[in-house]
Amino acid sequence: MDGFIVDFYCNPLKLVIEVDGDIHRL
Repeated sequence: MDGFIVDFYCNPLKLVIEVDGDIHRL
């Protein structure tokens, strides 16, 4: 995807989704 990068990080306590430089903690 151009200009749109989604990285999924699986953490023991939370899921951190980095979307286009923005970090959303679920």
